[in-house]
Amino acid sequence: MTSPAISLASFFATFQHNSAHGTETETLAQFAATFLAGGPDGAKPVPAALFAPAVAKRKELFERLGCHSTQLVSLDEIPLDARYTLARTRWQMTFARPDLPDEQLAVHSTFLIDTQTQQILVYLAHQDILALLRQRGLMTD
Repeated sequence: MTSPAISLASFFATFQHNSAHGTETETLAQFAATFLAGGPDGAKPVPAALFAPAVAKRKELFERLGCHSTQLVSLDEIPLDARYTLARTRWQMTFARPDLPDEQLAVHSTFLIDTQTQQILVYLAHQDILALLRQRGLMTD
């Protein structure tokens, strides 16, 4: 099996940067034109153009809740063939609120990456992040 066309560590470093500081265009460039998004409630195809507003809203919500960093803390690569690699990731989100200690939230996700186009084909969130935020008292409805 040949090695991936890209370094996934580099890909996810860019992904982490784009998620925090990148433009909408930079963020969406890492996704296929239509990708599969899945989570605890099921999966559905998502056109990247329709995903853009959701990315902006999510970024705004996390900033409002005090999320001041999201760091990739582990990356496990499983090459499927010469072109596709499964990437299992763990992220640590840090929330800072006035007069309270920082709160850490670990989230897990899996991606199917096309290493030739350098795009995400499948994004699978293993937890409902909003439910976790509610359980931790970081978010109220």
